[in-house]
This record gives sequence, structure tokens and C-alpha cells, in this order.
Amino acid sequence: MKLKIIGTIVGIIELTMMLFITKHFYKGASIFPTVYILSALVLQSAFYNRLSSKNPKKLIQKIVIINVLLIIVSFVLLPKYTYVEAKTIAQNKYKNELDHFVEFESYSDNSILIRSDNIKDIFVPHRFYYFSFVKNNGDKKYIMINPSEGGIVELKNPK
Repeated sequence: MKLKIIGTIVGIIELTMMLFITKHFYKGASIFPTVYILSALVLQSAFYNRLSSKNPKKLIQKIVIINVLLIIVSFVLLPKYTYVEAKTIAQNKYKNELDHFVEFESYSDNSILIRSDNIKDIFVPHRFYYFSFVKNNGDKKYIMINPSEGGIVELKNPK
């Protein structure tokens, strides 16, 4: 029983780590959103209950293997570019016309939800980074950047 509790605590630490990484470095544009992480924890708990046996050594091995796999899958599913790296891409592309970026007041303003009905897009980020900046002539420019590819889409209006 203690091993299951320890395994669950490790799962909660993993959840906290992934939420922190997603919020602070990827500004919510990760394809590994909270729903998937919570689902992994629920499945993890179910696995621990099914895997429990009279042999604690085997249970420890299974807990370690499951947690290591969750960590690996979590990092594999992260987008290629962080928010800061995407901002650097924008700075490099617009360096001749860029005066300064507009800083957003709320966390949710840093990305834009992209909807797709294509089942192939299940492992594609559903949020793109969103930036607004003031050009040298005083006009504002609005762009979004794909966190997986770094592609820039110019927007005509703010989101």
C-alpha cells in the first residue's frame, strides 16, 4: 500500500512539473494539455492498482518504468520552440520594422486556439503563440507562430 502512495506522489510531482513547464516556457501552446496529464495520472493510479502484487520489488520496478515512460512521453510531445524562442524568431524576421513588443496582462493572451477537425492533427499543438508589436512607424502588427515549426502567420486584426 505504501508503494502505491509513493507512486501516486511521484505522479503528482510529474503533473506539477509538466504544468509548470507548459505554463512558463510554452505559454499553454503545448500539445500535452492538462486534460491529458490528468488522464495519465488516472491511468497511472489504475495501473498501480492492477499491478500491485505480493512482490514489492516487481511493483517498484513497474512504478519506476511507468513514471520514466510518462516523463519521456511528456518531453517528446513538447513543441520544438518555447515562447521565448518564438519571440526571437519574430524579432529576427521583423528586426528592420520592429520598435517594441506589446506585453500582455494575462497569461491566456499569449496564445491563440487553433481548431482542427483532422484526426491526423491529434499530435499538433492546438495553440499558436500570439505576439503584437509596435512598428517603427507607430502602427501595430499582429502575428502568431506555430510552436512546432516556427512558421509565422501575419494577422490583419488583433485576436
